[in-house]
Amino acid sequence: MRVTLERRLSPSKMALWGGMGLSLILALTMGGFVFWVAGANPLKAYGVMVAGAFGSLYDVSEVLVKAIPLIFCGLAVSLSAKILLWNVGGEGQLAAGGIGAAAVALFLSLHVPPLLVLPFMIIAGFLAGGLWASIAGVLKARLGVNEILTSLMLNYVAIYGLEHLYFGPWRDPMGMGFPGTAMFPESAWLPRFPQTRVHLGLVFCVLAALVLRWTFVRTKWGYEIRVIGENPKAV
Repeated sequence: MRVTLERRLSPSKMALWGGMGLSLILALTMGGFVFWVAGANPLKAYGVMVAGAFGSLYDVSEVLVKAIPLIFCGLAVSLSAKILLWNVGGEGQLAAGGIGAAAVALFLSLHVPPLLVLPFMIIAGFLAGGLWASIAGVLKARLGVNEILTSLMLNYVAIYGLEHLYFGPWRDPMGMGFPGTAMFPESAWLPRFPQTRVHLGLVFCVLAALVLRWTFVRTKWGYEIRVIGENPKAV
């Protein structure tokens, strides 16, 4: 018996784009149905949404500001998804990372050179968010606890912890009773694009996406991640 190896056919780009287009149409259709049931004109509602997001340079810039942390969360979740671990705790991990970075800005920035404040904040954010995510990981690895439940429930713990600090111990004593921390020093601010609040994080998240893509496709470690996702016993 003769055995031959042939290259597996990959989906065409047209099929991929067609699937994405169909998903978009279905999403808009279902959303329009919800608007219609609520008594609103779907076309008018979508028009208001589009105008609010892209109606001016300011609107676009604010969308980008809010998109930056969401992009980072999506990239972080994609890594575990490649191993077929369903991490739904991105919101809580973002909150934990924010606590770590804010702690550096509020309490450590006065004791280190200004050029080191942002790097220390980034490192603290990585460590705090990663350690928070590791709780669900350890429970999964050691006790077999479902990571969907633990990562989801940990969201609320992290968010309530953040709110406690925001409204309580870390409240600005000069804030006239209003909630919120003291203003971060300028050394803790990411550089911004002119006339907008869009900061250098936008560049970082694009670079992170490119690096992660290259890692998955071109490196041995990325290949191992994909193999583990398909068969955990193939470690």
